Formats: sequence, structure tokens, C-alpha cells
Amino acid sequence: MQDHSMYPVIITATVVTVLVAMIILGGVRRIATASAVIVPFMAIGYVATSIIILVVNYDKLPAAIALIIHSAFNPQSSFRWRSWFYSDEKPFNRVLRAVFSQMNLV
Repeated sequence: MQDHSMYPVIITATVVTVLVAMIILGGVRRIATASAVIVPFMAIGYVATSIIILVVNYDKLPAAIALIIHSAFNPQSSFRWRSWFYSDEKPFNRVLRAVFSQMNLV
């Protein structure tokens, strides 16, 4: 793994570990305080990133909306959803079966 940061990985990992340990060992009140500070910045970053992605891909937006509407109201899509909903084999069950088939639980 290459380090493209101006700080070594070990220093970054140590600082993050100490900050997380301080929050966790400080109890529920400290976790609530840290969350109250961090979450608004995360929300602002999420919304800003979403807006940037929409602005950069502005020319593809009408085609994407048309595809969503077409796919939502297409009878063939409705049939696929109903056949999936009423089947016993859900995608999550397939994932579980694949994961557990690789484990030797004997």
C-alpha cells in the first residue's frame, strides 16, 4: 500500500486510535458530544458531494431520470419484482448460502 499523504501512516493511525479511544473510554456522554460535532459536518459533506456529482454530470441527468421513470413503471420490471417478492429464494439468502458453503463447520 502506497502512502500518498504528507504524514506517515503510523502517525495518522496513532492519532486516530487515540481520539477514538478517548471518545469510547469517555462513555456515552462523550460519544454523544463527539457525534453532535461530527455528524453535521458529515451531512454537509454528503450533500455538497452529491451536488458536485449532479453538476459535473448535468448533461446525463435527463437520461438518468427518464431511465428511472421508465424502469419504475415498466410492466416487465413489475413482473420481476413480484416474482422475486413471492419466491423463497431472496438474494440475501443466496449470499448467506454462498458464504456458509465456503466454511467448514464440521
